[in-house]
Amino acid sequence: MEATQDTLGENDLNQLRLIGQLREAAQKTATPTPLQGEKTLARIAKIDEILKARGSTTLKELERILKISPKEMSRILTKLDKRRFELHLRPGDNREKVLRLKVQIR
Repeated sequence: MEATQDTLGENDLNQLRLIGQLREAAQKTATPTPLQGEKTLARIAKIDEILKARGSTTLKELERILKISPKEMSRILTKLDKRRFELHLRPGDNREKVLRLKVQIR
């Protein structure tokens, strides 16, 4: 009985060692992923650059330039600083949304 318990205990230790080794190997070979939100922040910075260079731009055009889906664009819009950016409908065409930078008073 004691021999069986010793064998089981050794097996448990061996399994724990193997699991630890597998975790270490996985961490060494894993490619680092960007921190959550880094991609969104980079896209917002790119949108800022585009709007400074081009002025008001439609959401469809921004999606095309950034190579993102309308769903992703919608998600980014929720993250934009409403004090800096404003969304409005294109004059004469209420179907098209346009993003622009607000005038900054200094």
